[in-house]
Amino acid sequence: MLDTVYGAIVRGRWLWIALLVALLGVYGAAASKLKADGSLERIMLKHDPDRLLHEEARATFGSDEVLMVVVTAKEGIFQPAFVERIDRLTRQIEKVDLVDEVYSLSNYEVISGADGELSFPEVIEKVRGGWTAEQLREFALKDAFLYRNIVSEDGQRSAINVRLKKISGDIEVIAKGRVIAEIQKLLEAETGMGPYQLTGWPVIQVEMTRAMEGDLGLLVPLAFGAIALLLVFAFGRPSGVLLPLLGVLLSLLLSMGNLGLAGLSISMITNALPLMIIAVSTTFSIYVMAAIFQALPQEPDRLSAVRSALAHSAPGIFLSGLTTAIGFISLKFNPVEAIDEFGSFAALGVLCATVVSTVFIPALAAVLPLRARPPSRFAVLSHRLQPVRLLPALISPRGRMVATVGTVAMIAGSAYGVARMQIETDPISWFPKDSSTYQTVQSVNKTMVGITPFNIVLETKEQGGLQEPAVLEKIEALQKYLAGHDGVDTTLSYVDLLKMMNRALNDGDPAAYRIPETRPAVAQTMLLYEADGLEWLVTPDYTKANLVLRSHILSSDKNVSFGQEVNAYLASHFAGTGVSARITGTGYLSSKTNLSFTSGMAQSLMLSLALISVVMMIVSRSVRIGLLALIPNTLPIAFNYAILGWTGLTLNAATSITGCIAMGMAVDDTIHFITSFREKLFEIRDVRASLEHALSTVGQPMMFNAFCLSLGFSAFLLSGFEPINTLGLLVAVTMAVAVVCELMLMPNLLLAVGPWLLAGVSKAPPSNTVQGGLDSAAPAAEVKRSVAGSAKVLAVVVGLGSLLAPGPSSAAELTAQEIIDRLTDANTVGFKQGAAEMRLVLQPDGGEKRERRFITRTLDMEGKSRNLIRFLSPAEVQGSAFLMLEHGDGKEDELFVYLPALKRTRRISEAQKSGAFMGSDVSYADLEYQDLKSSSHQKLADVKLDGVDCYQLVSTPKDKERYSKIEVWVRKEGFLAQQLKFYDASGTLQKVFRIHEAKQIDGVWIATKAQAWDKLKKHSSFFFVDSLDTKTPQNAADFTPERMPSN
Repeated sequence: MLDTVYGAIVRGRWLWIALLVALLGVYGAAASKLKADGSLERIMLKHDPDRLLHEEARATFGSDEVLMVVVTAKEGIFQPAFVERIDRLTRQIEKVDLVDEVYSLSNYEVISGADGELSFPEVIEKVRGGWTAEQLREFALKDAFLYRNIVSEDGQRSAINVRLKKISGDIEVIAKGRVIAEIQKLLEAETGMGPYQLTGWPVIQVEMTRAMEGDLGLLVPLAFGAIALLLVFAFGRPSGVLLPLLGVLLSLLLSMGNLGLAGLSISMITNALPLMIIAVSTTFSIYVMAAIFQALPQEPDRLSAVRSALAHSAPGIFLSGLTTAIGFISLKFNPVEAIDEFGSFAALGVLCATVVSTVFIPALAAVLPLRARPPSRFAVLSHRLQPVRLLPALISPRGRMVATVGTVAMIAGSAYGVARMQIETDPISWFPKDSSTYQTVQSVNKTMVGITPFNIVLETKEQGGLQEPAVLEKIEALQKYLAGHDGVDTTLSYVDLLKMMNRALNDGDPAAYRIPETRPAVAQTMLLYEADGLEWLVTPDYTKANLVLRSHILSSDKNVSFGQEVNAYLASHFAGTGVSARITGTGYLSSKTNLSFTSGMAQSLMLSLALISVVMMIVSRSVRIGLLALIPNTLPIAFNYAILGWTGLTLNAATSITGCIAMGMAVDDTIHFITSFREKLFEIRDVRASLEHALSTVGQPMMFNAFCLSLGFSAFLLSGFEPINTLGLLVAVTMAVAVVCELMLMPNLLLAVGPWLLAGVSKAPPSNTVQGGLDSAAPAAEVKRSVAGSAKVLAVVVGLGSLLAPGPSSAAELTAQEIIDRLTDANTVGFKQGAAEMRLVLQPDGGEKRERRFITRTLDMEGKSRNLIRFLSPAEVQGSAFLMLEHGDGKEDELFVYLPALKRTRRISEAQKSGAFMGSDVSYADLEYQDLKSSSHQKLADVKLDGVDCYQLVSTPKDKERYSKIEVWVRKEGFLAQQLKFYDASGTLQKVFRIHEAKQIDGVWIATKAQAWDKLKKHSSFFFVDSLDTKTPQNAADFTPERMPSN
């Protein structure tokens, strides 16, 4: 059967070459699109509950990774000129694509209250209003949000913290790289800014990716050059260099193409895949080319020689490929995602290399004008490597003594080294100590908060449960506990903001910097901030909260110990409260991988050992020989990990897989050796003669194979990235040690147990044997027999006014401005006078609904509207009220809030009007039509939208701080805003408002159901008008701040 296969390869050589060309087109295209990805998620545990919690937290609260721009000012960061520069830079960074939030000294809101007014000015406004450097210093160093997060204790450094939007449709780390590059351009362009540093986990991941790309660009060409030189010394003829190199290239393209076709990117671990495939495919190519060159002078023509060479070499290559793939596939069960990927695609790559060497290289050789000739003088390895000459010395009493002592010493030394082995997954330590990345992290960790992010996610099943004062006091106590830990630099929670707001509502009284005493008081205190600036700290329904802490701890051991300690404290601290709390975060999860390295490594090694031992028994057709063969393959693996303990190098995601790599490759030589030894032993029943036969036939290829693999993996030593560097060192040394163990131990072991082996061996009929080295191979009949036994919105309403705005049922041709005037002609509630009972339903995309009921009353006084909104439910905010007074004539409109639980009426400053109203996707500014009223308008062609005739316009706000563009569709009948699309400052669609239902009530067109959808927050607000009374007169005295508590 095998002869038929070999014949088909030779006869169908042109068909195989055509298939090869087609595969190259597909796989080459896939491989060319591969990109490196240094994200840390790839080296985290796959199905870890803490990782799932982290992913849920990121989806709910946003990324925990912060890009830090640390700027140094020798004259001091509190000087007005420096704050102005920071502000310019902050505004520019806010416009960078994919930037979500920017937190800096200049745009930090100073929450304050005095004389019955709440104000939220930014620091830059206070500075422009007269704050001195000393006043700013005093404020900043006492503020929990600013101290060390934004300003250093010595006042010399200020950080701009940048949070990125959720990235989709691209490799995340590549998108982060673009953001960092844009920010660097802005920093370089800002004159007088002074020295700056960029750091944080996004920067670390981008730098890791660049290091990986640098390795691929340098090491792969170097490996090809080294292999080419090696082939010259092995064969000394052009075809002996070009065909194996072509085989290596084909194997590499197929292997990396598999990764591309799977839609994956190159991780820190699969970054080692190209060089590994180069090393393995080189050995396979050498075996088949050696067989071809040996067969050429013995066969009548080239085609017969190729066929004969396949019969000699293909079975051994197939078995070598199988065992190497088994070594890699055992990594599939490793809990680390990137190691799992590496195991799968390395195994697939080895099988590709097997097919290339046994199908495509022979097919190419069959069409090339190869001739029989003696080895060139350049083929020095073929002349010099003759391990059979060492056999007498190896099996002599002295040789046995050396082997025994060496084995004992290796076992003892390996045990000592493995016991001293340390695990470390800190990615910062993987960079050279003199690199700017490493030094920047160390510098920032000393002067600002550390870059390592942790999150504590708190959750309760009760809606609003995290507004309970007793629970909030527990969170406050937790922060105090964390602040006492040496590794914690800062903690932030919404409790901090709650206390600030409570102090502001009490006119800045320091004693009011505390948690309000009742749940309604908590809910009403936070009413002004709901869905605006809180989304990264607490969910709108107050069932989940995010406590953010930053640490300078980099050691993975310390991070894991810290996480375990905190989790134990959380379990006892929140016992009986109905609140669950667990720590997570990028820093914790990447460190937690430590706990699974040793168990995952041991599991993979044991599985690999078990599978390979089965293959060895099948190959040797002897359980006894198969078990003996494991000994010289197990010792080098122990030696491999002992190197880590001896040298102080660490076990990490890359170095943990070296054992499986080395075992899978080292056992190849054992298979060739055992196959040859066993066949001769079955024939002549003489152990020593069988050893001589095995060493003379496969000893030279074994040594050359080890030399080739060690040289291939030595290229990793040129990497500037420690995990890859160490991986190369370990595998290169282990391969050399493995061949030494093979040559020293196997002969002595087999001689020592010769009678035991012979007891299980029945004499077989003689078979022919052909001697040879690189230019020889086992007899075809012998190998075939061996193989035969082996193979198997925002704008929501634009202020509720857009929802309810009345107008004439028809109109003549109007200008763009006239259409907008008609749209905004009504007051902000939507009717000139009356009262409406409404429902506001808040719902995250795919999440649970929250409902609020309120009454809105409107009075028109000489063309100026008065709007009073009072909550009916839920109970926590019942009775809370907002009063909006329109003044016109250039005078600033006024907004007041009444909070019954606190018995406070406060005027809200202009700065807060961009904040969310009632936790919805509508801002206070939207309620006053600020952006539409101050825009220029362009009228487009009329259209039908949802079956309704509409005017279509594009409005461009003069102040583009909130929106850069608003697309407007206005109903011709009733002049309601059928649809509004709002684009943020970067031009990205942010919100969509749409009417779902409109009715005429008392002769007025009313939008009885409308939706505002925030695309970025993936959150909707639905407004329903349940009843409307426009006939009952409204009392003007009710529309004053003084009457808010009583009416």
